[in-house]
Formats: sequence, C-alpha cells, structure tokens
Amino acid sequence: MFPASNTEQLTYIYKIIDDCDYYVLIIGGRYGSLSETGLSYTEMEFDYAKKRGIPILVFLHPDVAKIEFGKVDTEADQRQKLHDFRSKASSGRIVKDWEDAKGLEAAIITSLTSAFTEEPQTGWRRDTEEPDEKSLRKISNLQSLSDAHRRAAESAQNKLRGFEDLDRAEIDIKFLGNDIPHVLQFSGRRILKQILPLLRNGLTKIDLDKSLAELIEHTTNDMMGIECPIEVSRSTLEDVFMFLEAFDIATGDTYEPWKLKEEKKDLMKAVFIPNSSLNPSSNYISDDEIPF
Repeated sequence: MFPASNTEQLTYIYKIIDDCDYYVLIIGGRYGSLSETGLSYTEMEFDYAKKRGIPILVFLHPDVAKIEFGKVDTEADQRQKLHDFRSKASSGRIVKDWEDAKGLEAAIITSLTSAFTEEPQTGWRRDTEEPDEKSLRKISNLQSLSDAHRRAAESAQNKLRGFEDLDRAEIDIKFLGNDIPHVLQFSGRRILKQILPLLRNGLTKIDLDKSLAELIEHTTNDMMGIECPIEVSRSTLEDVFMFLEAFDIATGDTYEPWKLKEEKKDLMKAVFIPNSSLNPSSNYISDDEIPF
C-alpha cells in the first residue's frame, strides 16, 4: 500500500492524515516499525496529527503484560519506547481502554459518535473547496440517477404491496356438487392465475363459469378424490367480476367481455411466480401456460 522509500512513505501518510477529520490511535503491545529518526511511524503520525490540530482519539490496552506472547515487543529498548509513547499519547486527553476486539469496536463507535457532536468536522468535502462545473455536472447526474432509482424502488414496493393484497384477498367460490351446496375459498392471486389466460383475449360470464368449474373439479379431486358435476353459483361469478374491478385489473360489463388492462400486463406476470402463501392447488396451471 505504501511507497517504497521512507521519505515517500511519510509524505503519503501525512497527506492521508491531512484529509482526515479524526485521528484514531490504537496502542497494543508493540511500539511499531522504526523510521530513520528512531521513532516509530505510528508515533510520527500521532505527532503530525497533533501538530495539525486534528482531534485525536486514543484507545489503550490497559495491561501489556496480559497480551499474549507474540503480540508484544520482547526487546527492552522497544518496550521502553512503547511505555514512553503510551504516556505521551495519554497526556492531556481522555483515553479509552480495550482488552479484546469487541471491546475495542464498541469503544471506537462510542467515542466517534461523541466526537461527531462535540467536535464536528467538515466531512469528505472541505468548505474551502469550490466545486468546478464538471463536478457540479457529475453531482447533478448522480442526483438524477438517485431520484430515478428511488422512483423505481417505490414503484416496485407498490407492486409488491399489490401482490400481498392479492394474497390476502379471499374469494368464496360457491357451487353445487351432486346438488349439494359447497364453498371453497381461494386467494385472489389463485383466482387470477386461473383466469388470466382468458382475460387476455376477453373473459365472458360463460368463460368464467367454465374456468371456475375446472378449478373446483381439480381441487376437489386432489383434496377428496371425488368427481361430480359442478354448477357454479351466479353470485360467485358476480363476486369475481367485482374483485377484478376493485383491484383495477380488468374492465368489462354484462355485455362486453372483461379484458386485462394494458398497464397491468407486465405486473400480472408475477402472479405466476411461486408463492408459499398460495393455496396448495396453485400449480394447476403450468408455467408454459403463462399468457405473456
């Protein structure tokens, strides 16, 4: 990450610090790599940040003796320099202790949150920097792109809410089987999945009657293993048409076939996406029968 020579390395480090709003110093059991001056690069960074007046947050391990072997300095000279640096970094400022990674993470988050309030800085763009025309154009383009993404996300969320409503909508399908009245309940999505192929070209009351009878026959065969003549009630047909109108899915009346609205065609593709909340009989229409 750093340039090859020591001079270039320091110049690079100082440039990074110049762009920082806060300087976070974490001291464990090692003093760090030495520069040609005999000081560690970490201590030189600290001195530079202090000279520049950048807020410094220090996180100190309270007891070097408790740090596992291999993560501490073993040479006496290095240990002494670490001791002196710990004292220097602790002087004149509040220091937070840490003993493990989780404790260190919590201490840094808490300290930075307080610093944002007590010592607010300018952030990623300095107040002294005046954006040029090219930068302003980029910002404008990014904002436009962001607005477009936001509108797309809102549209997608609205569609998902619509699908959830279809799942929650329950329609009672009343019918006679062997002259005995019965009622089966289906979600709005399941009913749509059954009749969508017909809605594309125009759904009449006769078409709906036959389609619902097929759905009932298939369901009763699966559930009870019986077959019987099916007669769908007229009130059920009216309920389904009212459902299509209420959800603004299709338009039609007593004399004109009900047709899927143009703006709903792409939206209705999702009706055929498997959903765990659907009625178990929702696989009655196969994927190759999707009409779009």
